[in-house]
Amino acid sequence: MIGFISEKLLIPILDFFYGLVPSYGLAIVALTVVIRIALFPLSAGSIRSARRMKIAQPVMQKRQAEIKSKFSSDPKKQQEELGKLMNEFGSPLAGCLPLIVQMPVLFALFATLRGSPFADVPYNINLKVLPQDQIAAIDPKPYKSPRHSIFVTEKSHFPVIATLPNGTKLGSEESVKINLQTTNGNNYSEVLSKYDNGSRFLPTWTVSKGSENIKVS
Repeated sequence: MIGFISEKLLIPILDFFYGLVPSYGLAIVALTVVIRIALFPLSAGSIRSARRMKIAQPVMQKRQAEIKSKFSSDPKKQQEELGKLMNEFGSPLAGCLPLIVQMPVLFALFATLRGSPFADVPYNINLKVLPQDQIAAIDPKPYKSPRHSIFVTEKSHFPVIATLPNGTKLGSEESVKINLQTTNGNNYSEVLSKYDNGSRFLPTWTVSKGSENIKVS
């Protein structure tokens, strides 16, 4: 979902602003402003809900204590009355809902900025090396990484994913080839060959952790 929002919504908006003002710095500022304006009703609703609950909380706590004291011998009636009280004042968790709704958009914004032309972000894939006797008992499941936008030029970019047909769990003596492709299924290297500077964006893999168990060749 986050990759879909980034690729289908945020990056096109970013491209639109870059077309108006050929500066990705200003385009990103404009994109951020658009997102804040779009999310403002949710943010404002959350703030209003928090303020209401802060004012109502002392009264609500007093009423809760009275109900628990009055119906201490009748748990069923106590829960019924507490439910009525909750409907009267509203759930304290209601103010969290707007924040939860915003989270995918904010994560998508972060993912979009990770792929901007000046974002030098490593593309990490976590592999787990296991003894051969454990590998035999594992049902391999294909792995597909999150989308990562590659900006070949300031105006040309496309999303890339890494795939591992047999998953990320390897036997101690096994080797694996990481396949990079676009979301349309095109080979990453073939797409790069269409650009004069495409060779600059060919991947070079290094082991960031666990070099005693794995090597790149």
